[in-house]
Amino acid sequence: MATILITGCAGFIGSHLTEKFLKNGHQVVGIDNFDPFYDRSVKEQNMASFINNDDFRFLEVDLADSEVLLNCLKGIQIDAIVHLAGKAGVRPSIEDPQGYIRANIVATQNILVLMKEQGIRKLAFASSSSVYGNTKETPFNEIQDVSNPISPYAFTKKACELLNYTYHSLHKLDIVNMRFFTVFGPRQRPDLAIHKFTKLILNDRAIILM
Repeated sequence: MATILITGCAGFIGSHLTEKFLKNGHQVVGIDNFDPFYDRSVKEQNMASFINNDDFRFLEVDLADSEVLLNCLKGIQIDAIVHLAGKAGVRPSIEDPQGYIRANIVATQNILVLMKEQGIRKLAFASSSSVYGNTKETPFNEIQDVSNPISPYAFTKKACELLNYTYHSLHKLDIVNMRFFTVFGPRQRPDLAIHKFTKLILNDRAIILM
């Protein structure tokens, strides 16, 4: 079976994906830096079902630190990477664009360097529907012009897509950019409206729409 590196393994999508790969008999190397965007205890709970699995190895690493990333994965044979880690959210990115550039663009660049240096050929990257901006052309599709992002978050995701294309062209890496829309379900991010509304309903609280 394959060994899969999953970045953001303690997050909503990452924890579910880790469980799925382990259930299917693969080995998983999981990375997360427990970014304080939401409480660490939430992410630790996300990992509770697999943290002690013999086929799972966890590394608490900041992907933007290239030296640490390369050193901690030295000697580990990785067959493919699912890169889900990064800062999410449009509004917070307006307040902290530099943080988003570091966590999204710099981190993705480091993942690509890792692939090049260790001979890893396959990458699935978590982009975002935010790259479509205010386009009036619907339904959205993969060949639309998305060169006019309207938030730092969208800009960083588009920049990462371009980085991926560059490394695909130069080094023949197999890369797919996945533009997620509003993903929801168990363990979803606590800052999302769907999560907040559902929590209020379950606690018999009123929802006031301004």
